[in-house]
Amino acid sequence: MRNRLILSIVVLLALVLAWRACRPLPATPLDIPPPADTGAEPKSPEATDTADAALIDDGARSLALAGARSAVHAYLAALAGPDPQQADQWWAKGRPGRSRGDAILRTKEPFRSLRITSASARPLDADPVPRVVEVPVRLRLALADGSTRLVQGDYRLRARKDGEGWEITSAALQAELPGRH
Repeated sequence: MRNRLILSIVVLLALVLAWRACRPLPATPLDIPPPADTGAEPKSPEATDTADAALIDDGARSLALAGARSAVHAYLAALAGPDPQQADQWWAKGRPGRSRGDAILRTKEPFRSLRITSASARPLDADPVPRVVEVPVRLRLALADGSTRLVQGDYRLRARKDGEGWEITSAALQAELPGRH
């Protein structure tokens, strides 16, 4: 009997706590004390504008680098897709260059799956928002015959002239030797 009483109290307490946690927050704002005076001089509008511009530049830079990396991922996904010729649209002028630095991926040997590991894009110019970048990649190809191939290298990209994304200008990929991964 005593165990049931203790168990009932615990269950009742749990229900009360659950009910309190599920209640909506009050509609009135909480009383928050004003910030303490630190004695620091308020920033001038020019200093604030400069800081805001720096934040915008950092955001635009990060967005540009992430966009370049995403473009490489989209290209590789298209290359592994049912119509690999669709991947050519990611190249400058709509086709791979003469060097064909990623020819190892364009062999007649189909692959079942592709795993992409890429590092952050590296800017190759000094612009605050880079226009030319390099994206290091490491690829694991599962071939149709059941074997795997490891490939690593870099893709170079430039911002498209219309400002709408990135285009690949060159690639330098090499197969890794077995046992070196």
